[in-house]
Amino acid sequence: MSSAGFRDRKGCSHQLVARGRGCMVSLCSCGNVHLNLGALTLRLDGDELAELARTLERAVDVMHESEARNRLLC
Repeated sequence: MSSAGFRDRKGCSHQLVARGRGCMVSLCSCGNVHLNLGALTLRLDGDELAELARTLERAVDVMHESEARNRLLC
């Protein structure tokens, strides 16, 4: 992935670090991580982003386990 940079309205510069379908993560010159989900932007520090990633991973695991159990019952 190329490391494209851009500026926001406040003059902060951003370094794009990851992009997916409908989402984007960039590192701001002020130290925050910006997580863009469609029209929503979350400004997080690195620890908060890591905790969010762990929480989402647990949620996906639980949903997969639930789907597997439901398939066994049908």
